[in-house]
Amino acid sequence: MKKSINVLKFIMVIFLLLSQSLSLGSCYYKTPMVTFDYDYMGKQAVQAPINGFLTEPALPERTGYVFDGWYYEEKRWIFSEDTTNDNIVLIAKWIPQSYTLTLDTNGGICDAESITVYFEQPYRLPEVTKEGYYFAGWYIGNSHHLVKDEIWTYTTDKTYQAKWSVLPEGTTVTFGVYEQDNNIANGAEPIDWLVLDEKDGKYLLISQFVLDGQHYNELESKYNLWKDSYIRTWLNTYFLEAAFTLEEQKAISETYLSDVDTTDRIFFLNHAETQALLLNDTWCLGKCTPYALSLGLKLNVSNERYKSWHLRDGDNHGRFSTAAASGVFCGTDVGRGLQGCRPALWVNKDAVQLN
Repeated sequence: MKKSINVLKFIMVIFLLLSQSLSLGSCYYKTPMVTFDYDYMGKQAVQAPINGFLTEPALPERTGYVFDGWYYEEKRWIFSEDTTNDNIVLIAKWIPQSYTLTLDTNGGICDAESITVYFEQPYRLPEVTKEGYYFAGWYIGNSHHLVKDEIWTYTTDKTYQAKWSVLPEGTTVTFGVYEQDNNIANGAEPIDWLVLDEKDGKYLLISQFVLDGQHYNELESKYNLWKDSYIRTWLNTYFLEAAFTLEEQKAISETYLSDVDTTDRIFFLNHAETQALLLNDTWCLGKCTPYALSLGLKLNVSNERYKSWHLRDGDNHGRFSTAAASGVFCGTDVGRGLQGCRPALWVNKDAVQLN
């Protein structure tokens, strides 16, 4: 009987040991999970083979970056050597691509002829000087770029060109008169203009403030092309005669506008010119005169007297282009109320008074 009991105890001990061994084994051989963190487009979790090698996932291209491998805790993972039996996260490492920015000083003096920039990384354009001129900005084509830190978003090498002005940035002149304080009794007030460009003895000017409010076209059903627009006629007849004496009118050049195939003395800037010439947000702000406000302009920011203003861009679909008060461009239906008027013109330098 004792012998039977001892045998039974022995069998139970063996059973318990086997159970614990199986339990421990099942924990030890539990399939580990490996998470691939792409760092910019989400994650992917996969099962890893026990004591085996992981399969490296295919990587999509990432604009502006070069893939530098998968990393685990700052160490590069070698798929032909490294294994794991634990849950781990492998993180993709990306190196920003570098590009060369060539600096065309346009006759100026600069410390560098080129700089290296990196995709989606901040960079700073160098200072440049030219005797007898004011620096008007670095440009890629017609796009102005500030000297302060910016983020590089191009995926090719670029050439920046320095532009120069005989006048400092933000220079204004006085030329002509127009009602502005909404007090007809005291006569029209002198018009202040921003100087945007200078060449061949002439200044390109745009009114510093919104001087009036007009429709692009009188009829909502009309196609909105500058050549046939009401606003073009208004600028070159009513505004021209109201703002300038006959002598002043002689100083205003006839300007061929190639984008709209017209020749005008008074015009509006187009979208591209506004981006290239109005170099900061303050210049883009359409601050209205009291007279312009009295015409019924609906303000973008009521307590600051700002209003979006006309550009000459038009289309064939009942819309025209406006430059919003914040410098953001938008299209507006003809029938959606008055828009601000900031006339532009080329004029002889000796006809204006520098402020």
